[in-house]
Amino acid sequence: MPPRRRTLLLAAATLAAVVILLGLNAQRAADDLRDAQAAVGDLRDALRENDADARDGALDRLQGAAGSAHDRTSGLRWAPLTHVPFLGDDARAVQGVATSLDLLARRAGPALLDAVERADGLLAGGGVDLAVLEEISGTVDHAATALTAASAPVAPIDAGGLMDRVRRPYQDYVDQLADLDALVDRARDVLATLPGALGETRPQHYLVVLQNNAEARATGGTPQAWALLQSDEGQWDVTAHGTDADYPTRTRPVLRLTPAERALYGPSLARDVLDATMTPDVPRMAEILRAQWDAAGAPVPLDGVITLDTVALGYLLRGLPPVTVTPDVTLTGANAAQELLLGAAYQQSPAERAAFLQRAAVAVLEQLVQHAGAGDTLDALVDGAAQGRAHVVPFADGARRALEGTGLLGGTAEVGDLPRVDLTVDAETDSPSSFGLRWESAVTTVACGELTDLEATLTVLRRPVPGEPDPDALLPLTVRVFGPPGSRIDAVRVDGAPVETDVIDVGGRPAVRVGVAAGATATTVAVRLSAPSDDARELAVHTTPGVVPVTGVRRVPVVCP
Repeated sequence: MPPRRRTLLLAAATLAAVVILLGLNAQRAADDLRDAQAAVGDLRDALRENDADARDGALDRLQGAAGSAHDRTSGLRWAPLTHVPFLGDDARAVQGVATSLDLLARRAGPALLDAVERADGLLAGGGVDLAVLEEISGTVDHAATALTAASAPVAPIDAGGLMDRVRRPYQDYVDQLADLDALVDRARDVLATLPGALGETRPQHYLVVLQNNAEARATGGTPQAWALLQSDEGQWDVTAHGTDADYPTRTRPVLRLTPAERALYGPSLARDVLDATMTPDVPRMAEILRAQWDAAGAPVPLDGVITLDTVALGYLLRGLPPVTVTPDVTLTGANAAQELLLGAAYQQSPAERAAFLQRAAVAVLEQLVQHAGAGDTLDALVDGAAQGRAHVVPFADGARRALEGTGLLGGTAEVGDLPRVDLTVDAETDSPSSFGLRWESAVTTVACGELTDLEATLTVLRRPVPGEPDPDALLPLTVRVFGPPGSRIDAVRVDGAPVETDVIDVGGRPAVRVGVAAGATATTVAVRLSAPSDDARELAVHTTPGVVPVTGVRRVPVVCP
């Protein structure tokens, strides 16, 4: 064989061997990345279950797989692939993800888990340990710095030119990394405001309001019981408490209502404290409650408002010793809603029911102050916020901004960056018959074009409740539907029949109110909406929380038929 041909064959064989070796290395790197993805899922499950051993094991597996993928895609073993025509961008994308994930696993992951471990000692001795809070803030700062470093390897890569099998997992990783980065940034903002909110420099006072779901209102129920929670250098104390009877119905609103508020709710929104929760705008609700507090001759100015409904109060009891409210009633996480809404107090007068709820709220708060562990308490607040049952509204501008876009603060136009639709239920009676109410909501895409046509529906019925004097009576309700910003309401129907109603502009959102009567047969309110088609491909849909634990704010995709 001529020397030149032998040389060419040898070169071709060598090149083939290199390509095979690089291909094997790419396959092994892909296997490592899949192992890392599985480890992330295991880590998420371990955190949810609060299993320290499983958490540490998952982090070890994540670090091992990410480190291996990084090694396989670094140096001379991978560099040739980044210069191969049509494949170079994909090789650089895989390399960027492996490098980023390695940084995330080695630096950001341990810092975040350290913050989780330190949180176990955050609540102690009847309050918040501010020194531990400072340590947590430091570890979260370290995690934020690590996340910035982990974002750098993937930042310059354009996903548009990648192959499908690379582009999709690459874009998923970049999106999840951005979500984690935003979450950690939000945590930093919240942690920065907490020392002041917990009384580091002066005592802070928060009005804790218990909403009674047995009388439905937009944010859960009527505010029938309250307690004043003081935080001084992190130490909590219940310094006063009472019922809605402490706030008599006013002849004039306690603050100026907007024309839209008067049209949607009437003056009772700011005259009767029981109607302050008719608005789904939680910060506005808190302003009304503060105005009621001040008008009643408040002993101290408020620094914020915390609202819980009876179901969320039960969540706070998880992990706490049982709470004795009366000799005949002991509350646990399992029975709280049933006892508070349908127990002995159900047969009593409104004033007696409110007094019973007041004793229950104070007893739970005092138990919480003395015995709560950070994990259980924070989990309860997270669950309550996800269902629209628990809200924290600080009045200091910095603390308010730190909570914007979160479930805890609530809102009216957006959840995060998603346009929002609200479907709310208000009972038009002072009886506790709402315990038997059940409702379901949906938002579906009807048509797509220059505008996207949506239909928002709320279906409600009433189940008989034991002990009711007239279980077959219809329960009058007001259903309010708010469209996303920039949308319009084109039609309203009740059980398929057109209904004439005024459309009210609420800060750029269209809203309608519809009266219905709930009975054993389901009643459906349907509202046709038209929204700009260049808006988000998802909506945040908020529905009044009832006695059944369901997600209060959920993400709904806009899917064109």
